[in-house]
Amino acid sequence: DERHYAYACLTRYSTIGQIMGAGVPEIPTVTISPGARAKIAAYLHRIIRDALGSSWPTVVKARSMSLDSTLYSVVDNG
Repeated sequence: DERHYAYACLTRYSTIGQIMGAGVPEIPTVTISPGARAKIAAYLHRIIRDALGSSWPTVVKARSMSLDSTLYSVVDNG
């Protein structure tokens, strides 16, 4: 049952969000005690955090620029 609960947590985006927010998702298709659910959620939180490293995924704004014909002035295309 513990493996089924862990697999069910990993296959749903909403439960992964709950786990990463320090929550314990409740999955009605898997019957497991609340204490066991909390332990599995804490384990998955730790494993996912370690897999991501010390930084969360981020989006970096793309920067582009263009030079005019004289190459003296820069125009931001953002």
